[in-house]
Amino acid sequence: MASQTAKNRSFYFGLILFVGLLNWSCASPKMNIKQDSPYAKFIAQQKTFTLSIGKNLHYIDQGEPNEKVILLVHGVPTSSWLYRKMIPLLVDNGYRVIAPDMLGYGQSDKPKGYDLYKPENMGSYLLELMKHLEIKEWTHVCHDAGGLWSWEMMKKDKSGVRNLVILNTILFKEGFNPPMQMKRNIFSKLYVRTYTADLSRKGMMKATLNNGLANNKVCVPDMIYGYSAPTQGHLNRALYTFFSNTCIKELPDYSGLFKAWDVPKKVIWGAQDEILNWSKQKEKAIKILNLEEKDVLILEDAKHFIQEEKPQAIVNFIVK
Repeated sequence: MASQTAKNRSFYFGLILFVGLLNWSCASPKMNIKQDSPYAKFIAQQKTFTLSIGKNLHYIDQGEPNEKVILLVHGVPTSSWLYRKMIPLLVDNGYRVIAPDMLGYGQSDKPKGYDLYKPENMGSYLLELMKHLEIKEWTHVCHDAGGLWSWEMMKKDKSGVRNLVILNTILFKEGFNPPMQMKRNIFSKLYVRTYTADLSRKGMMKATLNNGLANNKVCVPDMIYGYSAPTQGHLNRALYTFFSNTCIKELPDYSGLFKAWDVPKKVIWGAQDEILNWSKQKEKAIKILNLEEKDVLILEDAKHFIQEEKPQAIVNFIVK
């Protein structure tokens, strides 16, 4: 019994020490970006828009102003950096490309609180951005959590979306297999801190990327840096809100939204994605989204981060 008590004390002492180190390493929210890095050159192209809540979104706006507009929505724990390989390819195909860092991610503000990052609010920020840019119609591309934010946006106003392109995103509970169930508690808050703490953030991001790639050779240092650099600060707030609201047993049912929405839709999916599994929801998705065989591209040798592995194939399917 004494031995077990000693082990318990050691465990809790270790946990307290770890939490203390995390808090210490998260003390400064200021980002330090390597100025000679590809990521620094990427974000130098961003513009800034102030939302109605007084917080700033940073976003890419490239290509000549015209009627061919495409909006690229990232998921977690990424940013518009996810689309950096696709953006020039789309511009070359005549598109004006809009790619925001969503609130709490990338270079956009990471304000205190949690409700600001709920899916319905994230959806509203997308509408605000497009209204600010005076864009009335666009092709909408979403990935990962960007799907949830997009569905909530479309519940408010879907009139601007003329085409929908779905990339390994959250559609139905049948195809969503989160690695863990996360409740709203201190342990969940501590877990997401590992994505921002200097002691762990680079390792966590590298592990996340490698788990989502079929070909880990693309996971080079410059790529990892572009994802890990903006996690300095308070990304944990947005992540905690996503994980504690989404990685649960039940998901909102958007079937009614999809059925009533008569716009051209395409699905591009990495077949090896274990968390967002296409095969488990294929029949339901095809029926409810009203898809034909020509509307679906399954990338057999890709996993979750298909923008990293197959950017040209994605663009080719979008523009054809």
